[in-house]
Amino acid sequence: MKTIYKAGNITEAHIVAGLLESHGIESHVGGQYLQGGVGEVATMDFARVFIADEAYDAALPIIAGYEQNKPTDAPDEAIDVSVGELGNELPDSFDYPSMMQIFTKPVLFWVAVFLLIWWFIL
Repeated sequence: MKTIYKAGNITEAHIVAGLLESHGIESHVGGQYLQGGVGEVATMDFARVFIADEAYDAALPIIAGYEQNKPTDAPDEAIDVSVGELGNELPDSFDYPSMMQIFTKPVLFWVAVFLLIWWFIL
C-alpha cells in the first residue's frame, strides 16, 4: 500500500477516501485513532489515505483535482444572494400550521386536566 494523501485531519482524510472510492479505487484511512489519543492538542499529519500500489497512477489525477478545487479559508469574492433571487420554492397556498394553531386554549386545557387526573390516580 502507498500513501496517496496526507490530510490535515481525519474528516478530510475520509472525504478524500470517499472521493477515491466513488471513482472505483479502494482506499484505507490510517491514523484515525491517533488523533483522539492526543486530546485537546491540535494534531497534524496523522491522518493518511492509503491505496493499493497498482491503483496509485489512476488515483494521482483524482487527488490533483481535489487539491486544485479544495476550498480555502477565505473566499476570493463575497457571494451576495438575496432572497428575491432565489425565488419562491413553495406554492402560495402551502402553509405550515403554527404551534398556536395546533395547541389552542381548549386543547391545552383538556390536556392539563387529563394529566392532573392521571397524576392523582397513579
